[in-house]
Amino acid sequence: MLACAAGDAVSVGDGALIAARRDAHVRELTQCGRTKACLRKRAAVSRAKAIVHDQLPAPAPIRRRWTEEEFDDVAVWIEPGNHVTPWRDANPRMIRRAFRTWSAAGAPVRFRFVDDSAHADVLVTWTDSLPEERAGQMTSLTDSRGWVKKALIEMSTRNMGGGVQDSMTVRSVALHEIGHLLGLEHSANEHDIMAAWVTATSLTRDDRAAMRALYGPDARPLAVSGY
Repeated sequence: MLACAAGDAVSVGDGALIAARRDAHVRELTQCGRTKACLRKRAAVSRAKAIVHDQLPAPAPIRRRWTEEEFDDVAVWIEPGNHVTPWRDANPRMIRRAFRTWSAAGAPVRFRFVDDSAHADVLVTWTDSLPEERAGQMTSLTDSRGWVKKALIEMSTRNMGGGVQDSMTVRSVALHEIGHLLGLEHSANEHDIMAAWVTATSLTRDDRAAMRALYGPDARPLAVSGY
């Protein structure tokens, strides 16, 4: 969430105007010598520059999230995955449970499961390994405003020891990657599902709060549909 210090009331337009006036003052001093009067003017310009810099609001970071127009129709395709070794038949079911968990937590995006990848906005695929021994990773395609248009979630079926990934870990990792899909960043709290190193098995109050902060407290929860 973005926060603003009390008293910050200078808009970008006001700051630009002040800066333009300051620059004009600087140009007036280009022919100035080293008299006491000129030095005092230069010091005043330096102070004005620092004040403007402090008062101008920092540019807001681009936050990834789904647009309001697409809240109720984000199509998700889950790859069957039984071509990957090792494999557990419960894996796709764990993915669907993870989506439904976020929905039950109040996520205002309706994810709709589809059978055809060509009609999907989100692809969930399987591999036997990922770079840096990751259990999952999410890649999204966004426009210049940060609106998510397409996304890919890749899940590893192999654990760090080389064996088959257990079903509950698949679900936990899926919860984490779906959090990224919604636009959430990593949490500094190791107990959150959005911690960089996933040890949690369920969403925490902070995970839910981060989602509400991103989409707004008035965003309406939508249910998952499909198989």
